[in-house]
Amino acid sequence: MLKQYSILTKCLAELKNSDLPIIEKLKLEVQLIQTKRILLDQKVEYRVAGVASSEREFNSLYEQIRTACNSGRIKAEIEQIKGHIHQIKDQTTRYAS
Repeated sequence: MLKQYSILTKCLAELKNSDLPIIEKLKLEVQLIQTKRILLDQKVEYRVAGVASSEREFNSLYEQIRTACNSGRIKAEIEQIKGHIHQIKDQTTRYAS
């Protein structure tokens, strides 16, 4: 869980330093912060469930955000990122208390 939380922090840092439109930045930041909150709400016994696949998903999300922050195809990539965050939140809430 700590690695996933750390990856979300890196995602937020990428967004902070990007030139994305402010409204899109804020929308993504809110979703990332909500995901961090879900991780913090998990019971201790569930924190190890699916760690390997979960970590891959979070790393993939980070790469998507990094790419979006450095490319010109912002709208399509942001929609993919939002979908990816939603998917991670859904998977994470299965294990939340």
